[in-house]
Amino acid sequence: MSSPAVAVNARYLLHRVTGIQRYAREIVARLPASGHRLVEAPDWAKGAKGHLWEQLPLHARAGRALLWNPCQTGPVGRRRQVVTVHDMGTFDHPGSYAKGFAAWYRWCMASVAARAEHVIAVSTFTKERLLHHVPIDPERVTVVLEGADARFRRADPAQVEALRRRLGIGPAQRIVLSLGSLEPRKNLAALLQAWQAIGSGIAEDALLVLVGKRGDPAVFRGLGVEQVPARVLFTGYLPDEDLPAMYTAATAFVYPSLYEGFGLPVLEAMSCGTPVVTSNLSSLPEVAGDAALLVNPRSAEELQAALRRCLDDADWLQTAAAAGLRQAQRFSWDRAARETWDLLAAHA
Repeated sequence: MSSPAVAVNARYLLHRVTGIQRYAREIVARLPASGHRLVEAPDWAKGAKGHLWEQLPLHARAGRALLWNPCQTGPVGRRRQVVTVHDMGTFDHPGSYAKGFAAWYRWCMASVAARAEHVIAVSTFTKERLLHHVPIDPERVTVVLEGADARFRRADPAQVEALRRRLGIGPAQRIVLSLGSLEPRKNLAALLQAWQAIGSGIAEDALLVLVGKRGDPAVFRGLGVEQVPARVLFTGYLPDEDLPAMYTAATAFVYPSLYEGFGLPVLEAMSCGTPVVTSNLSSLPEVAGDAALLVNPRSAEELQAALRRCLDDADWLQTAAAAGLRQAQRFSWDRAARETWDLLAAHA
């Protein structure tokens, strides 16, 4: 029996599931089993060692098959490959990364994309930024939008109650939810600043819940937030299986990121019927459409007004929840996988 025509760079299996890893898992799970094979990385292939593994062992183990790299990087110099580009953050926001890492990542991404047979971009915005930074024929770049898995829907009340108990959140507390690490481009420090600014007007039952790595308190300095404001809960990283219940528990989801290649949390929140406030920048309007409240994330006044609306405007909450559910139906992992496989098969 001949080997599958497509080899998949499966280094993502070593990493905790966040946006890019979720993309890879969702697409790969839907590819024809007989048409692809996973090239899994050894346990040591993380960080810089992982990039070294991609340059040597991965290249050799892929052989003559078409190699698909679902997570931005792959072997430099290889022609027989397709790469998915999720964002151009190391080009557009290098300050969010360690200097050496950003320099390496920029060189690696640009080299792989320029040489590859084809590039998949997860949004029109990401394609535009890729073409801005890397000299590639636009015909060699195809946009394949992401999706939200069917499990991202209104969670069972018992699951929501169990999660609230585990996190120490009272059954009557209203949750304004945000998600992401405290790296500068996620803009969560500005969200904390806005929450602090409206503090005296926040009802006692309101709680700002931040899911993700807490990070260094120094992130707040210079933003008027020298310490964590009252009624803020950092949950730390939550397992993937807890996210539908977390979105469902929330009165609203606020995602004031300055830069996203796609913005999967916005789509997941809408799929759970949670009203969304997000930025009017980068790919986020492309994902949210008219279903979310779009704000200038650099405007303290707009962030504060949006938070008040999440807590005080019942009519908007109801309208936004329904609009979000309709918008989410435009995106599908099944469709994304089908379009991805059609492209891979055409090059294999």
